[in-house]
Amino acid sequence: MAEVTFHGESVRLLGAQPVVGETAPRFSLLGGRAVDPQCLDTAWMLGRGTPTLLSVVTSVDTPVGSLQAKVFQKRLSDSVLRDRVTGLLVSSDLPFTLNRFCRAEDIDDLAGGSDYRDRRFGRDWGILIEEHELLARAVFVIDRAGVLRYSEIVSEITSEPDYASALNVLFDLV
Repeated sequence: MAEVTFHGESVRLLGAQPVVGETAPRFSLLGGRAVDPQCLDTAWMLGRGTPTLLSVVTSVDTPVGSLQAKVFQKRLSDSVLRDRVTGLLVSSDLPFTLNRFCRAEDIDDLAGGSDYRDRRFGRDWGILIEEHELLARAVFVIDRAGVLRYSEIVSEITSEPDYASALNVLFDLV
């Protein structure tokens, strides 16, 4: 079982982390925006025919979660990536919370996906914090064929991910 820290305290993650170069784990999330489908899942992602960025946050109502969403929104709205990448903001928040946040912050290039109902995404991707049943901070990049090409599970929940590394992989895939 992997561990990360939360404000310096060690917390355990449930499940096995996916391996870069292997098929990404399947998923099914509740859509968080009125314009998104009700269910954001592997079939929806693969059907888009583009590489996918999964930006995973514990909550959009935390300073770093909010910042992570805004940074990826800004980069995905750049002309090079716009409409050539599928962006998915995954959190433990209720779909209502994701909808409110995305509207208030003009997050248009990241579809909001909630794992609050059964925490299956967190378990299947090895990023569910056992003690709190919330998602750890992470970033994943999946190619058009569904193969995981980049994985970062941030070692300290309150720290930002390595934006540049994830975006470099995305640029190589478009």
